Amino acid sequence: MVGAFFCDYLQRHLTGTLGLTQTQLEEGGLIIRTTLRPDLQLAADQAVTASLALEDPLAGMFTAVEPGTGKVLAMSVNRRFGYDAADPTQESVNLNLVASQGAGSTYKVFVAAAALERGIPPWHTITTSDPYVSRVYKNGRDPYVVHNAGRYPPRLDMTEALIRSSNTYFVALEDQLGSVEGPVRTAQRMGLFSLDPVADQVIGENRGSFTLGAEATSPLALANAYATLAASGTHCTPTPVTEILDRSGAPLTGPDGAPLPVGSTCTPEAVRPDVATTLNQILVGDTALPIGTGTRAAIPGHPIAGKTGTSQNRYSVAFVGYTPQYAASVMVLNPKRNEDLGGYGGRLAAPIWRAAMLPILSAQAPVPFPPPGIPLEDPTPPPPPRPAPPPPREPAPPPPASPRRRRPRRRTLPRTSRAPSSCPPSRIPSTTRTSRSADPPSAGGHQLRCPLPQHHGGRGRPLEVTSGITEASATRRPATPRTRSHWSTTAPGSSSGPMRAVPARCTAVVRCVRTQRSSSASRSSTAGGGPPGTTRGASAPARRRATASRTPSRILRRSLSSVRYRYSRRGCSRGSPEASESRPRLSAHWSATPIAGSSPAGAAPVIALNGASQGRSSRSPGRAAPADVACRTPCSGGRPGSSGTGRTGRKPT
Repeated sequence: MVGAFFCDYLQRHLTGTLGLTQTQLEEGGLIIRTTLRPDLQLAADQAVTASLALEDPLAGMFTAVEPGTGKVLAMSVNRRFGYDAADPTQESVNLNLVASQGAGSTYKVFVAAAALERGIPPWHTITTSDPYVSRVYKNGRDPYVVHNAGRYPPRLDMTEALIRSSNTYFVALEDQLGSVEGPVRTAQRMGLFSLDPVADQVIGENRGSFTLGAEATSPLALANAYATLAASGTHCTPTPVTEILDRSGAPLTGPDGAPLPVGSTCTPEAVRPDVATTLNQILVGDTALPIGTGTRAAIPGHPIAGKTGTSQNRYSVAFVGYTPQYAASVMVLNPKRNEDLGGYGGRLAAPIWRAAMLPILSAQAPVPFPPPGIPLEDPTPPPPPRPAPPPPREPAPPPPASPRRRRPRRRTLPRTSRAPSSCPPSRIPSTTRTSRSADPPSAGGHQLRCPLPQHHGGRGRPLEVTSGITEASATRRPATPRTRSHWSTTAPGSSSGPMRAVPARCTAVVRCVRTQRSSSASRSSTAGGGPPGTTRGASAPARRRATASRTPSRILRRSLSSVRYRYSRRGCSRGSPEASESRPRLSAHWSATPIAGSSPAGAAPVIALNGASQGRSSRSPGRAAPADVACRTPCSGGRPGSSGTGRTGRKPT
């Protein structure tokens, strides 16, 4: 027999609601047209029995209603309708009609509808803890505490909270409503008739658990309430019959002679249409979005709105899915005793709904829902919060100290032994070139001269003398050469012309150097302002060409760096101006004063390194040297200029 539980519901409706007697039904010859859809009933019977066998202690109920008309389309249970108590496959209680267990989170829709009617928008955001302690509702005398079944974001808006089915959000939303009366009355208007017997009690006790669906729920009543949303807020009382005719084919009349009211009674705007259409669009996400709990009920190509539910301790599970044409509920429970089903509505109930509706929806074109009457997102969102200022940057660690680069040492000629000196302690030894040979000093290659007195304050010692090319230079820093070359006039009696004042083979290592003014002979010899044989205004290239023509190539090759000055303050007397300077000043000056005995007869006189030259200076090393040169570097503890008069040279920097 197809639809045995539907026939039981029909009989109850005819005798209870319409007032017909059982005798009229059995002997009156009536023609009764019902709302049953055989194709949907068969599909539903196959769906529930495929999921739960007839002898399974768990019962699965599928109940379908047509939105906007209230027509009951199918009632299926994995049982045979009968009264044999010994047969576990038979059931005499219409499980599609009676209320036995709660429907869980399917009741959250009633709280959401009440909040939307109060003006709370879908983007209303609440931040809750888990567990959440209600500020309004009590569990007897204890605080009412609620947990989520899983991990949920603490901050949610109404749309996401309904799709995710957050318990803590909707209890907090009930707190903001202040009472459960609004949600309870909304559920009654929507057609949840199984709530009518206990509605006043729930309101009186202000049960915060209402949003979690703890109240016993009829599967037909649950489908009928969601059908109101599918009909954009129009509620129709469910009915299994469309027409009743008597033997003559006339509409059956009642005791008053008026035709029996067989049609359904509809109430437009039982819920505001904008609220209903908004909830429809939100609940589509429960089956269409990955975060939804009813994705197992989705049918490709068809928009399906739905909501899952699981009662306390998982004693029952539910899923309500609907389109603009169909609204159907599925509940799974043990009708004999409380039993943990071991699963939730999305896993146990939603697949039954899909299996029953798939053949029906696949045979027709999809019907979309109307657009939402309330924007799902804030049309004027607040400006985004300013980003927090970045934390202060910690100072970067200093780079690792790199090894100090050592400057390349200047190439110097090897030092020889100290030349023997016959100078008295008050004289500074010097050398003069007497031969072009490389003989050591002991072989007569060099002669020591003692031309000047030494003023060291009793601390003077003979200077070390090294064979080599002397370069008149000064340094800014140690090992940073700067050549100071000066022109000098030809010594008296010399016909060799102008010479660069760079003595050959003479390197003086000096401990302390004082400025030495040139003698009057030097001033008189350099008064011309340039080398003899040249014009005062002669150009620099002309002077260089004149000098190069008189410079032997061997001197050009060998007149490289060689003078090395050792700066020290040890040689200066205490209390002198130089004692307070950071380093001694070096000044090399040239004069044309010949040194007695420094050259053989007929040779050019020796040019002494003791006076300032007024000739042209150059930064490059000297390119020529006289035949006999004396290198003198006096060190005096007196004030500057005490040993003569004339111009002084620059001090090194």
